[in-house]
Amino acid sequence: MLIEISCKWCGKKFFKTDSQVRNAKKNYGKNGSSFCSHKCGCEYRKSLHWQARVCQHCGKEYLFELNQEKRKGHGKYCSRKCHYDAGHFKKKCETCGNEFSGLKFYENIRRYCSAKCAGNSISKVELKCVICKKTYFRTRKLAKYSKCCSRKCNNLLKVKIRPVYKCSYCDKNFSPQYPSMAKKYGDKPCCSVKCASQLRRNHNPLKREELRTSAWRKIRKAVIERDGMACVLCGNGIRLCVHHVIPWRIVKEDNPENLITLCASCHGKIERLTDKYFPR
Repeated sequence: MLIEISCKWCGKKFFKTDSQVRNAKKNYGKNGSSFCSHKCGCEYRKSLHWQARVCQHCGKEYLFELNQEKRKGHGKYCSRKCHYDAGHFKKKCETCGNEFSGLKFYENIRRYCSAKCAGNSISKVELKCVICKKTYFRTRKLAKYSKCCSRKCNNLLKVKIRPVYKCSYCDKNFSPQYPSMAKKYGDKPCCSVKCASQLRRNHNPLKREELRTSAWRKIRKAVIERDGMACVLCGNGIRLCVHHVIPWRIVKEDNPENLITLCASCHGKIERLTDKYFPR
């Protein structure tokens, strides 16, 4: 007996005998006799596990396996190539013109294919070394101050432009390695620490031996006890000194009213102010 059946996939009507329907259900399950051909059966089974989608990068239609939905990045692109191209950019290097790629996140930042091209980019200025005459590159910001291509040439330049001073004590010409290394007594340059100390002694008639007299010791002790055995500025009681408010070279006396107690740190600061307001 023939049975009319409607295809579950394409809707086409076809006929099968009772025995064919029974055997199909026995071998392939309840849907074994529901398709007009093997092709329709395959297409129906595909529709249960696969889905037709459009690639977000190239726009091509492809079949996607539904059990891969939870995997990151799956279901949006038809292939690995499209997945890679969607997250990367392609640009031409501004220096050499070669094409390079990188992550989309850095598309607006990267302009060069390598560090070498970035070093020789248009944003850098070509300069000529003052010492070895070699050409080198520096950024526009550093180009204002740069004169040498390397540290070695820079050191040679400093030696070349070293100033020549005349010692204020021994009248000897000397040239320090760097201008900041010149020893000075006030505004007067000296060739050594020894010359600077001798120059200071000549300007100050009060010698170290004169401070060791018993009269000065009594005056010093009385002034320190008067000020409470502490510095009048910071209150420190260590390494105390007695300072002349108006320098001794001007008043030529040790009047206690002109003396105050200071610590070594404050004494150095006050001495610098004294030299400023009472120049030698």
